[in-house]
Amino acid sequence: MQPNTWSRLLTSSSSFQSIYSTYGISPAYLDMLQEFGYRNNDEERRYANRFWQAKTGSGNTELYYNIRYLAPNGRAGDNAWSYRHIGVYEQYNPVLRKSYWILIQPSEELMSHFDHLSASSTTDPRPLSNKPCCGFLHTTFMQVASIHWRDYIDEMRDRLEEIDEKASFSSVGRKCKILDFRNNEAMQNHERALQQIATDSRSEGENMVRLARQAARDSKLLKALTMLATLYLPASLLATIFSSNLVVSQLSPSSLRAHFVVASDFWIYIILTLSLTLVTSMLMLWMQRRSARVQ
Repeated sequence: MQPNTWSRLLTSSSSFQSIYSTYGISPAYLDMLQEFGYRNNDEERRYANRFWQAKTGSGNTELYYNIRYLAPNGRAGDNAWSYRHIGVYEQYNPVLRKSYWILIQPSEELMSHFDHLSASSTTDPRPLSNKPCCGFLHTTFMQVASIHWRDYIDEMRDRLEEIDEKASFSSVGRKCKILDFRNNEAMQNHERALQQIATDSRSEGENMVRLARQAARDSKLLKALTMLATLYLPASLLATIFSSNLVVSQLSPSSLRAHFVVASDFWIYIILTLSLTLVTSMLMLWMQRRSARVQ
């Protein structure tokens, strides 16, 4: 037995091994037995075929199969039905004219039917397994497994009719028009946004052109000023030197002529000028390298 269809069998391994070896059950029966193992969803369904097997040693005949059916599970809503299955195994001994049965997970209806058959067997007191022909039991299994099919089909038909009515009287066309309208509105908004982006891009481009032209004019002005300063640099340098105390004008006592005399500390001017030029060059080189590393 199983607590439910998704759980494991409650029969222990030793009990099943005892039954398996006592009655000499075929190993192929294990394939059908695996359908009653543990699983975590109802999609893992494997349908086993029916097997007949004549055993050469004892001459017994085996028949085993799996019956799948639908049964109400007591839940409300759309999930009111569940898959169930019954494992049937029969081994018939033609010498003893006796059958051995193994039923896995029989339904409550099937057990009630067995009780009814046992209670009504007043004319033949032998057990069901000792009767000459037990073929009617297979028919009984099929009948009991199909007692809920009509209810299941009726419920599915009611659901289908409800879905058909919703599909027949629903205003699909109006909703489609609303979707088309919203789609067109979204496209128009998108087009307006693209036009605004294009306008902003054009304005930004015009501003960039205007700034480039202004920069070009400023560059020309700076170039002219630089050339003008370069032209006046020698004259300015000479005027600065002659206006300082580094070069002085003196009269010669003999000829009474004026001439320029370099001051005795003129070498200090040269050393300071070269030093400041070197420091300025090194500072400019350091600033250029630092700017390159930052970029």
